[in-house]
Amino acid sequence: MPRPLKPYYPGLISLIGLTAFIWTYCKDSYDFVHRHQPRPIRMFLPKDDNTPSETGIAFSKYYILEALKHKHITTVQLDEYHNWGTKPAKVDFIRREIERMTFTHDSSAVLKVVFCITSNYGDMMGIMHFLQFYGVKRYALIDDAYYIFGNWPPEPLPEWSDL
Repeated sequence: MPRPLKPYYPGLISLIGLTAFIWTYCKDSYDFVHRHQPRPIRMFLPKDDNTPSETGIAFSKYYILEALKHKHITTVQLDEYHNWGTKPAKVDFIRREIERMTFTHDSSAVLKVVFCITSNYGDMMGIMHFLQFYGVKRYALIDDAYYIFGNWPPEPLPEWSDL
């Protein structure tokens, strides 16, 4: 007569405990890794043609230049003397102007950042970092220059009497 099989409880407890341990402690590191992954930046470039679209408004170079006609334009030339590390005066000025336009919702002014021949991809991404950090949604890259518009003011909150 063969012996009946007895379940091996210590091994079963170890498997369940190991699974719970891995799920508990690795979940936080999984969330951290996926939350801090680099995300691509979606950037729309304006068209160069002047043809109207079906809606009447096309995101084109000429539409943006038309929108610039009645705005105050502050121009900053990023020449070879700007530096992101040791002498960041121009870069700091650009950051402060973006910050001012964002917090005051100044839609009557435009910041024009002109890239020179010594500018590189890092300079362009540095400006993009400022735009993403401050939540600027209105900007365009035209002819080696960023045109940065201020965001529109938010909708006013309803009064207590309207509620």
